[in-house]
Amino acid sequence: MNREYRERLESDERMARELLEQMEMEERRREEEDEQLARRLAGEMENNTLTEDEFDDDIVFQAEVEEDVGGDEDMARQLEAEAQAEAEALQPREEEDERAGRVAALINMFPDADPTFLDDRMEEVNNEEDFRHAVEALLACQRTEPRMSGHQRKLKQCRAAPDALDDAALHNPHQEFLGLPAATLAAASVRVMECTICFEEEVPLKDVASCNALYKYHEFCIECIRKHVAALIGQGHNSFRCMNGYCEAEFSWRTLRRVMEPVVYRKVQERRQQEEVRAAGMDNLVSCPFCCFMIIMPDPENKVLECLNPECLKESCRVCKEPSHIPLRCEEVERDDQKDARTVLENKMAEAMIRQCPKCEKRFVTEGGCNKMTCACGTVMCYLCKAVITQGYHHFEQRGVASNK
Repeated sequence: MNREYRERLESDERMARELLEQMEMEERRREEEDEQLARRLAGEMENNTLTEDEFDDDIVFQAEVEEDVGGDEDMARQLEAEAQAEAEALQPREEEDERAGRVAALINMFPDADPTFLDDRMEEVNNEEDFRHAVEALLACQRTEPRMSGHQRKLKQCRAAPDALDDAALHNPHQEFLGLPAATLAAASVRVMECTICFEEEVPLKDVASCNALYKYHEFCIECIRKHVAALIGQGHNSFRCMNGYCEAEFSWRTLRRVMEPVVYRKVQERRQQEEVRAAGMDNLVSCPFCCFMIIMPDPENKVLECLNPECLKESCRVCKEPSHIPLRCEEVERDDQKDARTVLENKMAEAMIRQCPKCEKRFVTEGGCNKMTCACGTVMCYLCKAVITQGYHHFEQRGVASNK
C-alpha cells in the first residue's frame, strides 16, 4: 500500500513539473512576441519620423474621425427615416389626386354622362390596367346605360330653372371632391330610371340600388330588392344574389342595411357568421342550443356548456342539448320524466310532431300546409318521411307523398 502511495505521489509530482514547464514556455513565448511587436512599432515610428507624442496624437485623431463618421451615419439614417415617413404621409394624397385625375379624364371622355356615375365607377380602380378595363366597360354600355347619356340636356334644364331644385337636391357629397357646380351634380339626383323587375318607369335615383358586380352590374328599385330579400330570408338563405338570373354577384351589406329592419339585419349577419364558422370545419366546436353562441371545447369529459352570451348565460348539456342536469346522466333524466304516464304520452305525441334538421340539428314543427319543410339553415326536407329534398317537388311526385300544395 505504501509503495502504491509513493508511486502516485511521484506521478503527481511529474505532472506538476510538466505543467510548470509548459507555463514557463508559454510565458517566454508571449514575452518574445511582445518584444517583436515593440521593435516593429519602433521601426515604423523611425521610418515615419514620428515621435511618441505625435503617434499618440495620430491615434486620438483617428478615433475622432471614426466617431464623426459614426455620427454622420446616424444622421443619414435619421434623415432617411424622416423622408420615408414624409413619403408615406403623402401617399394617400397622391392616391386621391390620381383618382381625381381619372375622374376628370372620364368626364372629358364622356361629357354627356352623369358625373356621379363616373365617380362611382372609380371606386374599384387601383391602377392603370383597372382604369383601362373601366373605360372599355363604359364604352360598351354607352348606349344601353341611361346614366351615360342625357346629362347635358338635364343640366340645361337645371340651369334654366334653378329655383325648381330644393336644397336637398343641390347637396351632393361628391361636390367638393369633383369641384363641379351644385346644379351639375343635382342633375343626377332629379333623374329617374325604370326598374327591370316591377317596370316602374319613374323611380328616383335615391330609391335605386345595384348588385356589387364590378362592371356589368344591375340596378333595381329598393322596394323590389326588399321583397326579394324578404323572400330569401323566408327560405332560410343568408346570402342574397342579384335578381338578374345570369348574374353571380350579390347585394352588398350596405344595400341590405337599407332594405332590412335593424333586428333582421343583425340576425342575418349572425347567421352568416355561424355559416362561415361551421364551414371552417373546426374540431370540438359546440353551439349553445338556446342562442347563436359557439365555443371550442377540446375536453370531451366536460359535458356542460356555459354560454357566455350576455343575453343567454344558460348552462346546457353538450350531449342531449338540454338544460344542465349534472350530476344526473342523460338517461336518468329521461327516466324521471317517464314516471308520469301522462307526461310520457305528451312527450311521445310531441316527438311524433317534431322534426330535426339533419344539417344543423334544429327542431321544428308544422301547423299545416305543404309537407316540404325548409329549415332556417336552408336545408329542405320532407315532413312525413324526413328525407332531404334536393329538387323541387320531384320527391312527392315520385313516391306519391301528399304535398298539400
